[in-house]
Amino acid sequence: MFDEDRNAGRALEIIVGLITAFISIAIVALLTMLVAKETQSLAVVVGCAILGVLLYWFGQLSYRLLFNKAKSSGGLLSPATIKFWCGLFGIGALCGCVFAIISGEFNVLLICVLNLGSCIVGWQVASKRQRRIE
Repeated sequence: MFDEDRNAGRALEIIVGLITAFISIAIVALLTMLVAKETQSLAVVVGCAILGVLLYWFGQLSYRLLFNKAKSSGGLLSPATIKFWCGLFGIGALCGCVFAIISGEFNVLLICVLNLGSCIVGWQVASKRQRRIE
């Protein structure tokens, strides 16, 4: 059904690498605007810290994609990173399901259920990859 070891192709890797590089550049611009305002509030410091983490993550993805540098685990992302994102999006999908049921938005409910399913599959792929590494 799903082969996680199948190569997407070098051209697609370069396209996605350029997209993640553009996201990194946009985050640098956001950080520059936040620092240029010179407001010393806790919200700015927390926002800059979150943007800094995102900049590191997207920059690392961009570097790996553009220069064809895989992780030691053989993939672009480590199993822990995949589990983190699947868990985060899975919790969001569960919350979305609850709000969709409460508000009667069944189209949104369908999207949230599909998102939850993809998060479960992603978690299983990460677990399988982690067992293969160990």
